[in-house]
Amino acid sequence: MTPVVAKYHEILAQITNGARWFSVLDLSNAFFSIPLEQASWYKFAFTYKDQQYTFTRVPQGFHNAPTICHRAVSALWKTLKYASNVISYVDDVLIATKDRDTHLKALEEVLSTLKQAGFLVNPSKAQLLQKRVVYLGVELGEEGRKPNHERVKLIAGLPAPTDVHTLRMFLGLLGFSRDFIEDFGLKAKPLYKLLKKSQEWSWGEKEQKAFVSLKTALMQAPALAYPDPSREFHLQLSTGPEAIGAVLLQKHGTSIKPIAYGSRTISEVEQQYNSCEKEVLALVWSLQHWEYIIGMAPVILKTCHTPVRYILSGRANNGRVSHPRIAQWTLSLMNHPVKIEPSKTYNLAPALLCQPLPVEKDHECPIPDVSMHLESSPFILLEKYEAIKEYTPDHIWVVDGSCHRNEGQLSAGAAALHTKSHKEILRPIQVISAQAAEIIGVILALENSAPTEDITICTDSEWVLRAFVDWMSIWKERGMCSTNGKPVA
Repeated sequence: MTPVVAKYHEILAQITNGARWFSVLDLSNAFFSIPLEQASWYKFAFTYKDQQYTFTRVPQGFHNAPTICHRAVSALWKTLKYASNVISYVDDVLIATKDRDTHLKALEEVLSTLKQAGFLVNPSKAQLLQKRVVYLGVELGEEGRKPNHERVKLIAGLPAPTDVHTLRMFLGLLGFSRDFIEDFGLKAKPLYKLLKKSQEWSWGEKEQKAFVSLKTALMQAPALAYPDPSREFHLQLSTGPEAIGAVLLQKHGTSIKPIAYGSRTISEVEQQYNSCEKEVLALVWSLQHWEYIIGMAPVILKTCHTPVRYILSGRANNGRVSHPRIAQWTLSLMNHPVKIEPSKTYNLAPALLCQPLPVEKDHECPIPDVSMHLESSPFILLEKYEAIKEYTPDHIWVVDGSCHRNEGQLSAGAAALHTKSHKEILRPIQVISAQAAEIIGVILALENSAPTEDITICTDSEWVLRAFVDWMSIWKERGMCSTNGKPVA
């Protein structure tokens, strides 16, 4: 069974702007309120003191129980008059309305529906008709959502971790509230480094500073406003040497309020991008990260760069980003058009955000010049076959690669053919794409040629051609690794 329980922050994003009255219902033993099909009873049989028993209701501990419960409870609201005011996460139910009268009617409808379905509400945990409630560990109020005070107090009192186990517990508790922490990825990076298997445990000044900084940021976290899907969103980005970040905002009344903060560290390869390429990386990542909030609503980007024009102009091909990645970025931005405005009216973005530009200046992202610090590729491009015959008529190789599934198993192979001697080299390989297989074909041709002779290699893959002509120098600088840190072939 495929899990259907949404992530908690996706649930909270369903609370629309303007909610002022809240009620929280905790279902008592909700799993035991859901009957099992009789044909499945035998699957839940067990023996206790020489006597056999079986569950006839969904038992606690069954790995699909949360999914079954979430689906059963969520289905109850589909036909309700006030369905848009009801949100549930497994056995926790939230009712949020703009006015008190509507809230009473919605609450009555929900309680009646639960009774008819055979569910019970735990009265000791119920929060009824309140201006402020705690739901899924987050405080909800008219001004928005913020971290639960009790959780914040607990984390603030934690001592510094003494080993990997206690550090992982601390980051787990804190990660639950990372939407509220500006530049969480950058602040937490020294701590996450200690979780690597190859990293020896060493708690020093840098780690202590990160530990204190994260706790302070949580204690000072602002309230995040509820999103309004009918209005446009504002987006501000930040880029730094080791991280990218963003803040999603929306205009409520006369002020711009933050909806969520987001950030992540970037890989060693991404750290080599220039500032404009990092800006595009942050833009694409933030649009994907907050897709569940933004949907198809318009987005206004407040930035001191022109990342969309930079990518769509085609000039980024001169930079350090591979063509496939540029194509992915282009498609992503075309699927969600973004309006760009100079960042001049407000600055709620993370601390790394570049300084706003003067209104009268139209900043253009510069073209990166990689020729100054990269070796030229040992390969050159010959576009016409006549030029190939004149260049190296005696040393022409034709290469190819293939990757497909055969009876569910991935099969791949590479081939290289010398056109004059008809020498044919075939090799089964383990790769996950035809492009990678064809790179192996090029390697076979190189391995079977004299080091001092010039050769011509013919390929029908533009990706492979560009890999050797355009990207080889970048790969060499990376230790022949792609953007994910893995060998290129």
